This record gives sequence, structure tokens and C-alpha cells, in this order.
Amino acid sequence: MKRAIFAAAVILGGCAQMGPSPVALRASVAETAPQALPVATTAQITFADSLGHLPLVRTTIAGKSQWFLIDSGASTHILAGWFARDLGLASQGGAKRAGVDHTGKSIALRYASGVAASVGGLGDVVPESWPVVDLPETFEQIGIAGFISPQRLASARNDIVFDFPKREMRVEPHVEQASTVRSAACEGSVVLHATMNGHATRLLVDTGASRTDLLTSSQVATLMPPHGRARSFLTASGELSVLGTQTARLGLGSFLTSAEVATVVGRDDVSCPRDGALAMDVLRNCKVTFAARGVRLSCGR
Repeated sequence: MKRAIFAAAVILGGCAQMGPSPVALRASVAETAPQALPVATTAQITFADSLGHLPLVRTTIAGKSQWFLIDSGASTHILAGWFARDLGLASQGGAKRAGVDHTGKSIALRYASGVAASVGGLGDVVPESWPVVDLPETFEQIGIAGFISPQRLASARNDIVFDFPKREMRVEPHVEQASTVRSAACEGSVVLHATMNGHATRLLVDTGASRTDLLTSSQVATLMPPHGRARSFLTASGELSVLGTQTARLGLGSFLTSAEVATVVGRDDVSCPRDGALAMDVLRNCKVTFAARGVRLSCGR
């Protein structure tokens, strides 16, 4: 089995004075089974501003509806431990399916047998198994029951479109279109080729992160030392260290913008080489189309 990745980049401020910052979870997981045809074509999404304007979609499992984070940094859907227990799902450990976080720290994972989920009323998704992760209590307190990997919802026939300015999630027939931004598949996720202050940069498309970042392992990070103050943040696996921030000029094909980039302590993965993540501070101004073989961006102010 290939080593799939899920980078559930959940962002939580550790306290009122702390801004959000990302964490990534990775694991080998079973492939998602093809989903049924959608019963609707458009669903509304909402934004959790307390989490840094992260996108949420209402998802129903076993008759229970909860908010799930839309996380394109994740290569699979996952369930929060509290929600799996609430559903009465039995879960087991997977010896060959270890997980690590954004910094390489091990993450305890269990797996529950596949159960159908209706994502925004757009049809059922039935993974072979759901990875189950015990998240900090804050997730249960704010009602986040899991993560949806949007690229897993795309098929050869249908694309999944997130029109963030319109707050819409749509199913559209797939049409072959050239993209102005070069991308590469990354074991279930997508990495875009961008520029940052003129430096060639590989960024994971991550709707589960609130702030675009650079990893300290990246050569680009050594060329762009941060100027802001260092901080730590509460994340899905504990604390994540942020060395500082800086304003950078970001280029995505013909789209140019300024973004506040955080330098985070961490390293990439050999199965997903990248310098950092392209997050919702930029993507909130975009229409992001997830196709079976990549991502298309249409961004503007």
C-alpha cells in the first residue's frame, strides 16, 4: 500500500492573545471508495472565525449532523475520537498505519469500519475505514467532529468546487481545463508551484490552515528569516512552535498577493516534498476546484 498522507492542519489559538497556526497529521490509510452520485449540486459552507476563518460543512453520519472542517491538507477523511464514541463506533489500532504530526511527532490512530457520511447533502461518502484521532477537548467544545478531505470527494466525472467568496461547495461535471498554476500530486494531497519573494516555492494546498507558512526545513525559509515574535499554539497534537512571521509577496501563476507568512518548526515528508502550506488567508479569496487529478485556482480580491 502506498503511504498516503493526511495533513489535517487544524488551527487553534492557545489563548485569546495567540493567533492561529497549523499542525499536520499524516498516516497510511485505506483508499476512499467511490461515492454515490450527489443528490444535490450545491451546499452552503460556513467559516469558523474563532479558528482563523476556517471552512466548515455540515456532515451527517448515522443520523447525527455535526460540523466538519474542510481540510485539503488531509488525504483522507477522519473522525474526532469524541464523535466516534458518541456514534458508538468500535475502533481498533493499526500497527502498520502509524501517524506523525507536522513536526514528526507520533500520533495515536485507530480505525473504525466504514460508515456512510453525507457531506453537505451532496451524496454519501463511504470510506473503507475512518481514521479516528483523539483531539484536544477544545474540538468537542466548539463542535468540530472531524475533517473532510475535499479532493477525496472528486471523481473522474465530477469536480468539487469551493467558491469561498460565495460560501458555496458545488458538484460540477468535470471539464478538462489547463491550470495557470503548476501542481503535483502528493499521496492524496496537492502541492502547488508558487513563488515567495521571487523564490521558487512548493506549497501544500491546505484549507485546514489559517495562515500560509514555511517549514524550518525548507531552503526558502533560510532565505526569508522571520521578523515577528516567536509563539506557540495549541493544535491537534499539542503545541506547535512558530518562530515568527513576515509579510511576503506570493505568486500563484498570474495571481499576485501579499501574505503574512509564519515560519513554523517542522520538516516536510519524503512522500510529500514541500516548503510549507498555502492557507485560508489566501484561499479565502479564491475559487478552488478539486478534480480527480489536481487542483485549479481562480483568485482575486
